[in-house]
Amino acid sequence: LKKIRDSIKNLRKKIEKAEAARDEVKVLELENKLREAEIIEKEAHREFRRFLEATGTENWERKIAKLNSLPKFRSPSPNVYSAYLASRNPLLEAVARYLSLEKEGKSLRKNATPALMKVSGYLKVINALVHQGGTATVQKVRSLVVDDETVRSFLFELDIAINFFHRGHDVQFIDLQDLGTYDLLVSDGQIELEIECKTKSADAGRKITRSN
Repeated sequence: LKKIRDSIKNLRKKIEKAEAARDEVKVLELENKLREAEIIEKEAHREFRRFLEATGTENWERKIAKLNSLPKFRSPSPNVYSAYLASRNPLLEAVARYLSLEKEGKSLRKNATPALMKVSGYLKVINALVHQGGTATVQKVRSLVVDDETVRSFLFELDIAINFFHRGHDVQFIDLQDLGTYDLLVSDGQIELEIECKTKSADAGRKITRSN
């Protein structure tokens, strides 16, 4: 824990220096790291628990069991296919690790990793959306994060929103809350900006998509 607290102090000092140098890219990078460190220090366990309650622990356990049931080559042979399937949902590995630690009675704080820290940041925002939204929003969020085909696009949308949060802007998830046809509405109190978040599909340029 002392290492995490020292890391938080150092990051804050670095952010001050980057702000003084007007290096916005560096400020953004450091703020993301600071957010992740602070979440692990204070709230990680709670955020994982809230997320699993909202999205269904059983949904993740089924995904993990299905992945673990795949045939695997003996080490050191690479298990490329299973690794590929696991990577399709960036939340899956962290959720599996959390559930494993919980089952073994181990502390998340004492076993924190960069991957768990990063996912904790996403879960904090997702949990806030679930808390503020109605039943329809909860169902949408659950569908987006559990589905391997949609989760990456949704996390990209969260990355954009988090960047504006750090700059002190208000952000509304318009499409998620069925308030419009674009993704985010960002406001600094004077100017409002409508944002449509787009990512490049792995099927881009293919004549036959993977779904076919």
